[in-house]
Amino acid sequence: MYAIIRDGKGGNDTSTVFGYYCPVLPSRSSRRRLFARIHNQFFVVLSEDKKRLVRKAVFPQKRRFDPLVLIVDPDCGDWIMDQEGYGCVGFLAGIDFAANGVEAVTPALLERCIRTDSAYVYHAYRDVRTEADLQGLFCASGGFHDARIKKCQQDDGRIYVLFDGTWGCKIELWFEGEAACSEGVRDPRKQDPWYASTLVKEDGFYYLVDDDPVDVKHLDGRCCWFRARNLRFHVIPDP
Repeated sequence: MYAIIRDGKGGNDTSTVFGYYCPVLPSRSSRRRLFARIHNQFFVVLSEDKKRLVRKAVFPQKRRFDPLVLIVDPDCGDWIMDQEGYGCVGFLAGIDFAANGVEAVTPALLERCIRTDSAYVYHAYRDVRTEADLQGLFCASGGFHDARIKKCQQDDGRIYVLFDGTWGCKIELWFEGEAACSEGVRDPRKQDPWYASTLVKEDGFYYLVDDDPVDVKHLDGRCCWFRARNLRFHVIPDP
């Protein structure tokens, strides 16, 4: 797993993600439990100087839906997780990160984390070639929930789209190769946000549609959609 880490002050960094937890204390109030599940989430990542592990909160306390951690590669095949999806990479299993276990990481384990991170090659501009690339885009964009089309340009069989409103970032997309699109019934003057989306590859084409679920073989004029043989994306973290 890999992520863009925002500092909430205009800067950002990237890091391998080594764990994900959400400690929630018992409470009779369903509202308090919900807030706890939002605000208590944290990822275990490397510090900006790459010298130590830190716990990075997903959401700042004063901005509930402004994530500071943008997952751009959700692959966690080497993780050990519980039934709720919380856990860490296998070689850190047994460390209680929920109890601030970063202090319990030995120098040898920290060095392994640093080596693992340095071996990952992150590309800010990413060509979609595999299902993993599609999942990375879908995860980074939050499924395009609340996304708005800020800019859409068509030129010589190429479509450029800039999405704003996605949680914590903007998303640039380039559709190339027999590219086509339809704004559907969406009113660009109102800039109404997307609620859900479908992002798939079907019959050699990549499709992005503002509905879920949807059969991309039978698209109609009600949906906003984009299609092309090739797809590239760029995640722009918010300040």
